[in-house]
Amino acid sequence: MPEAVSLGRVAVLDRSEAGRRAVRAIRELAREGKSALAVAVHAPRDRRLPFVRDADAAVEVEGSPELALHVAGAEAAWLGPAPLAERAAFAEACEQLGVLFLGPSSSVLERVRTPEGLAAIADEVGVPLAAAGAADPAARLLEIVVARDRNGEAQAVGVGDASLRLADVAVLAESPSPALGAQEDARARMLGLAIAAAARWVGIASVELLFDPATRRLALAGVDAFPRSAAAVEAAAGVDLVRQAVRLAAGAPLRPVPAPRGHGVAARLLARDPESAQPAPAPGRLERLRLPSDPDVHAEAAVEEGDEARGGAEPIATIVALGTDRGRALGRLAQALSDTDALARGSGSSKAWLLALLARAEVRAGTAGVGFLPRLAAARERLVAPSPEVALLAAALESYELELDLERARFLAEARRGRPRVGPSSGRAVELLHAGERHRLEVRQTAPDAYRVSPAGAAPVDVKVDRLARGERRLAWGGRRARVLSAVDGIRHLVDVDGVPHLVTRDPGGVITSPLPGMVVALPVVPGQRVAAGEPVARVESMKVELAVPAPAAGVVREVLAVPNGQVDAGAPLLRIDPEGEGPPAALGAPLALGGEPPAEPSTAHERYLAGLRELNRLLLGFDLSDADARALTAGWRDRAAGVAPEDPGALREEERALAAFGDVQALFSRGRAPDAAADAPPPLEELWRYLHEPEARGEGLSPGFLAQLRRALALYHVSLDAPGRDLELALLRIQKAHDRAEAPLAAVLGILERRLAGEGVPPGLEDAGARELLDRLAAVGQERFPALGDLARELRYRRFEKPELDQVRAAVYAQAEADLAELARAEGIARETLVSRLIACPQPLSTLMLARMARARPDFRRLLA
Repeated sequence: MPEAVSLGRVAVLDRSEAGRRAVRAIRELAREGKSALAVAVHAPRDRRLPFVRDADAAVEVEGSPELALHVAGAEAAWLGPAPLAERAAFAEACEQLGVLFLGPSSSVLERVRTPEGLAAIADEVGVPLAAAGAADPAARLLEIVVARDRNGEAQAVGVGDASLRLADVAVLAESPSPALGAQEDARARMLGLAIAAAARWVGIASVELLFDPATRRLALAGVDAFPRSAAAVEAAAGVDLVRQAVRLAAGAPLRPVPAPRGHGVAARLLARDPESAQPAPAPGRLERLRLPSDPDVHAEAAVEEGDEARGGAEPIATIVALGTDRGRALGRLAQALSDTDALARGSGSSKAWLLALLARAEVRAGTAGVGFLPRLAAARERLVAPSPEVALLAAALESYELELDLERARFLAEARRGRPRVGPSSGRAVELLHAGERHRLEVRQTAPDAYRVSPAGAAPVDVKVDRLARGERRLAWGGRRARVLSAVDGIRHLVDVDGVPHLVTRDPGGVITSPLPGMVVALPVVPGQRVAAGEPVARVESMKVELAVPAPAAGVVREVLAVPNGQVDAGAPLLRIDPEGEGPPAALGAPLALGGEPPAEPSTAHERYLAGLRELNRLLLGFDLSDADARALTAGWRDRAAGVAPEDPGALREEERALAAFGDVQALFSRGRAPDAAADAPPPLEELWRYLHEPEARGEGLSPGFLAQLRRALALYHVSLDAPGRDLELALLRIQKAHDRAEAPLAAVLGILERRLAGEGVPPGLEDAGARELLDRLAAVGQERFPALGDLARELRYRRFEKPELDQVRAAVYAQAEADLAELARAEGIARETLVSRLIACPQPLSTLMLARMARARPDFRRLLA
């Protein structure tokens, strides 16, 4: 009886999910003293794959199997999924070098890979050979998974159904097959055992049988080492086929296979959309991979987030669900796929397609055969309905943010040099291409997490954006919601909408991009500058090589999109040029209906005023509003406010938000000492410039008073000074924009103050803590820049706070005087002298009070008062 051998140094050539498990199995044998270590053998582009990271050692090789085995110093070798011809050649190379191949011998593999060899095996066991390429579309491809050791002991581990295939990948597999009854399943197992024995297979064999549901007959289709339905069989049987294959190849005896524990269903997740009309993409970076976790769900990734995903038919992950019956297993798999996120740059994933496939009646009923997917492809029947309008909306928002980030970088770079400048604040026009059509959308940011998007020729929508993670957003607009994943590669946006990938491209007209990843050394042009064809417009350095980027045609620089000393990816936009002599751009596609309800127009004076206040607040905080819209907003402010009572609670609340926005932001730019600052504190503007010059210092060395001012202003943007990053930098950019446009909202701010002063008595509102200090800041800003604002703020402060306090003090003084006069008639001696002294020292005039007393006093007391 052959005994188990020590494997020694084992070369692992397997970039599939099985590679990691092969490494684990070898390391397990090492702990038992039956192997030395696992050595990952990989191509240069695979150096970051999980099996390489998991191995004890790794070697990078490109070349023949003999070279790979020699460089690895292999004593044994494991080969992952490969065509039989390649597997046979590798086994032969191992045998010639004296390396133990963890699988069947080359002679066995040569026999099963040829039609003649298969025919001989079929004759030996008495089963027909399946005719090549002539299978009935309803036929099922069954895989009888057999484990067989060197002693000839064998067991049928399970029966898998791999009928639903794309190329050579079973995108949806299950075990047991729903096409077989119990007796047919048992017969298929017996046939699989006989074929594996006839082939003299050692290890794990996948005996492929074609089952005709009409005649209920089986035919031999092939024998292979890796079952396409392996994941489903493993789930149903409760075994690790890779671990068992390694042990059997090492000479270990066959262990009993446990009884089936339910129904297993497996989905293979691809890094592409199977319904895409485009050719299979080249591998791209896996931007996001989140796999499900559940007691009855198992997910195994071939690559990890940040790795290069495989193009074509190579899966990036396998997701398996186990159920007590088929219905429960299918339901769990559908839920697991829903919980999965996968996005590969440039190609997306097959998640939505797999979910739609699971929902098909043929799949639910278990009747989909080998011809089902080819029939769908031939008929061009789509399983997934795309959402191009959502993808374009998401890409428009992302394009806006990309340009805003460039402006942010420029602002911070120039602020360090003491010359902070910002771009226009009227929003951005975004031109996108999708499915051969061009779409133009106007995007305006109205709050840190809110936008208004206006497609050309269609109704605008207000969009709320929840940034869940890098490249992950939840959008809500007009009663609709969508969760999107996105990855940007140069001007290409891959947008995944609820699992459906969409490719959207920013219109490249006039955009000059970086030819390689690196650092922008110089941008020797400015907007409005005319350039000649071939003239250098940028210089990029990569790997110590500097490359001049020429203008492709003569034209005028419209916009500079990068910053010197900034890092860029290959394909990243550097600048935009309007070429000379170019005709008009291609016609726009049909008006883009984004769905949902358009923003409701206010119908009452109260609603119009509140809407105007909200719009004013956006302008005050530096968010997007065109100059024309700003003028229209403030020009009719008094008329807009006339229909709303000054004491209306909603109006008071929004008015005070606007006053705080103006006062707290503009106070940062004061050249004079702040009202509540220490006597030796520098002006706020000086400290703001110091902060912008060294933001990484996080305010160190600045006065507490200024830091309190800055925190108060940043709170308007829901940002903390203690959380540096993009949000803080964008808030600083918006603060600068608000300062640069301070005169635009002034008329409305004055109108709010005038409304508070219009009535008699104490003006309404301003009851919150800090309201008085806000009026102090408005008065200080007004005194320095806007005299009318200063006058109104001081008057409102007097009437709302100072006059009531004076009236209260005056009333207390007169009350004391009344009491003293009343007591004076009865007092004598020192007590009387004290009362008289207090009345003489009274700061308020007492003549009227005393005359009234004299008129009704006793004659002797009247003489005293006189």
